[in-house]
Formats: sequence, C-alpha cells, structure tokens
Amino acid sequence: QLSSIFEQHLYDLKTKNFNLGSVLVFSGGETEPELQSIRKIYPDTLISFFGIEGPQVTFFDLNQRNDCNREFDFVLCNQVIEHLLNHSVAFDNLTSLVKKEGYIWITLPFINIPHGEPTSYISGASPLYIERNLLERGIRSISKGNFGTKRYYISSLRSEEHTSELPVTPIS
Repeated sequence: QLSSIFEQHLYDLKTKNFNLGSVLVFSGGETEPELQSIRKIYPDTLISFFGIEGPQVTFFDLNQRNDCNREFDFVLCNQVIEHLLNHSVAFDNLTSLVKKEGYIWITLPFINIPHGEPTSYISGASPLYIERNLLERGIRSISKGNFGTKRYYISSLRSEEHTSELPVTPIS
C-alpha cells in the first residue's frame, strides 16, 4: 500500500518535470522499497545513504546538530524518527539537507510495538506531528496519511511479547 502511494507521488513529480537528480536515504539501505520506485521512474538519480551504521552509509547522527554542506532534491527518512531521542534536532537536520524546491518523505508509525531495542523511543505519532514539525521549519506538507491495517493496529495494542520492563529507579 505505502509503496504504491510513494510511487504515485513520484509519477506526479515526473509529470511536473521535477528533476530528481539526488536522493538522500536515511538509515535503511538498498533494501528500501521506495528505492525500487525511484530507480524505475528516475533511473539516473544519484542516491546517497546517511545514518549511523552500515557499509555504504556516510555517518550522520540525526540526534546531533550536523553541519553538512550538501543538499538533495529528495530526502527519504523511512521509519527512523521513532528511534531518535531529539526530534527537534532531527527535523532541523532533515530540513537543512533538502534543496529549496526539494521534497522530504518521512514515514513514522502511527502506532507500533517497541522494536529495534534499545533505541525504540516512541511507539507512534500522528501525521500531524510530522506536518507541524516541518511547518515550524518552513516546509509545507503536500500530503499526509496513515498506512497499515486495522488488524496490525489492534495486535500492536494487545501485544505483550514485545514489551520490555524498564528498570525502575526510586526517586529520593
């Protein structure tokens, strides 16, 4: 479902003669399903990978203020924000990396089970959360929505196998 929505947005950009010369992918890697769509519709696009680990990744921690002298036509941040502690700095970093007439594609679970421990800090946020954070930085949203199935949402609310006990430290 999400891949077809993403692909439709790419086709819309193509019909508007948008030049997608450079794409920045946060986290993930070659397995990101969106990359298949980008390569199909914009086969000559230069793709770069930023993040904190991986063989082809340029180190860039979204939790810390970064000075980067590069800008991209399109920034893809797929299922990353929930693993970050400092969302304000992360949104500052993301918006500083996109060209003035460029695009940012951010996905974040609306509701989710803890995953990617020990760095699963939030279990979801509304599309409005992303939109407001971008708007504060002068970036206008052209589309927002949810993805997933009702069955997944219900099972994530009931799931006990993925919960973990955090150590409790008494306050003195």
